[in-house]
Amino acid sequence: MKVTILTPVKNEEKFIGDAIRSVLNQTYKDFEFIIIDDGSTDKTVDIVKSFDDSRIKLIISEGKGKNIAYNIGYKESDGDFLCYFDGDDILEPDSIENRLKPIKHLRKPSATASKCIMFSEFKKFDGVVTPKSDVKGTLFGASMMINRSLAERVFPLPEDLPNQDKWTVQHIYHFADLYHVPVITFNYRIHENNSSSRTNPFHLKTEAMHKRFLVYKKFLEKYFNELNDQQRLNLTTLARAEELRYQNKTLSILFLKNLNFGEKARFIFHSTAFLYWIRIQLFSLLSGRT
Repeated sequence: MKVTILTPVKNEEKFIGDAIRSVLNQTYKDFEFIIIDDGSTDKTVDIVKSFDDSRIKLIISEGKGKNIAYNIGYKESDGDFLCYFDGDDILEPDSIENRLKPIKHLRKPSATASKCIMFSEFKKFDGVVTPKSDVKGTLFGASMMINRSLAERVFPLPEDLPNQDKWTVQHIYHFADLYHVPVITFNYRIHENNSSSRTNPFHLKTEAMHKRFLVYKKFLEKYFNELNDQQRLNLTTLARAEELRYQNKTLSILFLKNLNFGEKARFIFHSTAFLYWIRIQLFSLLSGRT
């Protein structure tokens, strides 16, 4: 059974070589590795071309955005399963094998969630494992894998969203069976140029977060007639919490109904510059808690 690995890249010359080698060193060999260059102006394309492996498919796009690049890559894919991978991260050697195992023979929409470990020159981030649970994985970047029947629902990705993660996660929550693989499957590199940078000042972080969290409203609008009353209420509440977070209305978030403690904490700690500063200082302690 073939696995598709989708990797949009842009100006990743510093890291793309290590990323590619980590894919080619996988214990599971039946995969296609689709790399979509989204308008790089450095040596990224040359580095990709230097690898002689028929499983690597390089597509040159026009630099119109990450989700557009993903959609281009997906159209060229034919794997039975699909996973995401960024050009600055590192896969563990058994990453594909571990994530594939629980859903390998399932045809209904299914997904797996595994664990990741962060590595960085910034000490507060280096070595943090998420989630901290011994029995759960996280639905984040290269930690998840979905089968083709679910991918057909997820794609095409909305082009006005900044990334694929949260759109995919909502589909998993609402339309798929989820299996947890509580082992580390990838190494997430934190640096100044991450698409969701933890090193940015608050005014940049909150804008980036707001663009991502518009997913709740967009997902609700698209699938309103397929969702039950409780699911609609949950998404409406999350969308409202994001509005309040973006408006710095911390107390209003605290008193929102139908929002659990973990969800409230996430919105609250990103609602003001001071609370976000506390979140970063306590990054190792708070990250990955469920």
